[in-house]
Amino acid sequence: RAEYTAEVLFKKIESSIKELSLQEMVEVLGPTTGIIPRLRNKWYYQILLKGAKQTIDQLIEMVPNDWTIDVDPTSA
Repeated sequence: RAEYTAEVLFKKIESSIKELSLQEMVEVLGPTTGIIPRLRNKWYYQILLKGAKQTIDQLIEMVPNDWTIDVDPTSA
């Protein structure tokens, strides 16, 4: 179920990028499994959006409430 949901969200984001003519402004990577793909019986997937904050903010609005959003992640 998690993989399917990640794929659906990815397609929705890709579609919105085309509708808003943002292809030159944002890059989408994923969906891929998280660094730790499964933890406590939950599967984790990630979709990485690269682009200007203003552009990314438009796309983040379509992310379901039960997903975690990490804006400007950094490596530890």
